[in-house]
Amino acid sequence: MSENIEIFPLAKKEVPEASILLSNYFKGQINDCTSILERLLDFQIAQFLLARVNGTPSGFLVYDWEFSMTKGLPVLHIVALYTAKEFRKRSIAKTLVCEAKAIARKHGANRLQLETDEENIPARLLYSKLGFELLPEKEVYMLFL
Repeated sequence: MSENIEIFPLAKKEVPEASILLSNYFKGQINDCTSILERLLDFQIAQFLLARVNGTPSGFLVYDWEFSMTKGLPVLHIVALYTAKEFRKRSIAKTLVCEAKAIARKHGANRLQLETDEENIPARLLYSKLGFELLPEKEVYMLFL
């Protein structure tokens, strides 16, 4: 049986099912995933792509836009990428990234960009397979407010 992978932007009606995926992404450490997703939809600066396999929620990708000062072009920044355990190794993440890539091209983006933890070897292998390059000279700094 061939799998039907659907990718679409999150709408309010999908928030309950997306909340379950988000809770799994956070490993249950954040209880109010529904509020997080509702704020994301209201804020409208980031987009949440939901993946379903044969109608079942299977993963998501969250992205926002940045700007390359050196190129004068937009940059699509992948904020989060997640595939539910039971759907891993079934091309869900790859399909989500390909959708993000198509969106970036449609908007004339210079590049896709993402960060991941050093110990997340499966993600690093996937990103490498998909053509992402690790820039070891870059470091991430954050100021928490």
